[in-house]
Amino acid sequence: MLEDERSRQDLGNIIFVRQLICDNEFIQKAEISQRWKKNLDVCYLREEKIYVEIFDEHASFVFFDSEENRYIGSVTYQLKPIWTKTERMSILSYIKVQLLKENNN
Repeated sequence: MLEDERSRQDLGNIIFVRQLICDNEFIQKAEISQRWKKNLDVCYLREEKIYVEIFDEHASFVFFDSEENRYIGSVTYQLKPIWTKTERMSILSYIKVQLLKENNN
């Protein structure tokens, strides 16, 4: 499963996925800024479930309506973890074991 770097990266990144919930009907888009990333993440809120990777606990969100008006700090939203803390710890433990096995071979 972890035979290449891309597989390891994908498996590692799933622990950072959050569901973005924004019930404001007028909001169409969100831009997410994270300190370590060069580019903004852009997601369109037309879909029922939106998933985003949040690596930075201080990520900033800017929301836009259909006329591209910006909303900073005035839009209510939730970031809901996909995995429980126990599940995240299990995933990390699995990754650690697999990497140790690879390094021993």
